[in-house]
Amino acid sequence: MELSAVWAVVGALIGAAGTFLGVVVTQRETLRRELQLRRWQDRAEAYVDLVRWTAWVEHWYIVGAPDKYERPRTVEMARTAARITAFGDDETGSLAYELLRSLSPHVSGQDISGRRPPPDGIRVDAGALAKLARDRLVRGAGEPVS
Repeated sequence: MELSAVWAVVGALIGAAGTFLGVVVTQRETLRRELQLRRWQDRAEAYVDLVRWTAWVEHWYIVGAPDKYERPRTVEMARTAARITAFGDDETGSLAYELLRSLSPHVSGQDISGRRPPPDGIRVDAGALAKLARDRLVRGAGEPVS
């Protein structure tokens, strides 16, 4: 075998190794970006659920009483608070749990139709929690507020 044939084989191997390495790096980067996007989507969904829940509380104050077939959404709220805490946002998660604790005595029965809204402090807390959740959607947890 001639020396030029050896160099041709070595060159082809180097080219193949470079191509393989490029594909592996590209796939890893794509996977990293997809995972980051999925995490952002899950976090955003949790914060939207939190805003939806606080809007349900606000609706109670606006209409004066829940609808005839309305049921308490405490289980949904507990799950949402747990998801937010799991994403590392302890501040928002603990505020959500506090709101749930303060609202629970007012919605403890399965039939809440015709009940008057809870004290105004709960409405203020729900509004502050909704604002914090919207800020987290825009900035993310732990980012400085400007």
